[in-house]
Amino acid sequence: YRFTVAKGLADNTRNSLAVCVERPWLYTVSLNGITLDADAAEKWFDEDMRRLSVGHAVKEGENELLLRAQPFHVLCEIMPVYVCGDFGLTAAARGYDVGLASPLGLGDWTQQGAPFYPGVVRYRYAFTLAQDAARLCVRVPEWRGAVAVVYLDGEELGPTPHPPFEVLSSSRVPAGSHELAIDVYGNMKN
Repeated sequence: YRFTVAKGLADNTRNSLAVCVERPWLYTVSLNGITLDADAAEKWFDEDMRRLSVGHAVKEGENELLLRAQPFHVLCEIMPVYVCGDFGLTAAARGYDVGLASPLGLGDWTQQGAPFYPGVVRYRYAFTLAQDAARLCVRVPEWRGAVAVVYLDGEELGPTPHPPFEVLSSSRVPAGSHELAIDVYGNMKN
């Protein structure tokens, strides 16, 4: 498996890097010729996936992760390997370059260095009502991800799973200052 690291990677980003491998105990796992300690790896995502720290073995430019099975075992199968950590991705001529992370703002996550981000991002908006409202309708006109969940003053109003991507408050909303929050959940395909 190969991945490319951009020049000038900060130490904190480098130290956050890990590879997640299914059943690493069946292999000798190495990155750039440096053997990784699968016994010290923590569980990640499911019972058979392990997260192996690679910051000490990563280099600028192309990196090569090698899984060597000797002897071969029936459970050895070619599976995806995930590069995880606090980094951003930049589109390259072929694939992506691992580089510095930046906070996600409004807009397309793929253009902000997070094309595969499977987590949740909360967008917050403060607003003031001049008078009481019997109910509020919140419409999220455009978003991409697995689901968007709307909150009003910390209480969940509900998800917006399908068009027109709206949710209604269930009770009266008093005049004054309020906070609207929208959690957008990514997914592994994101």
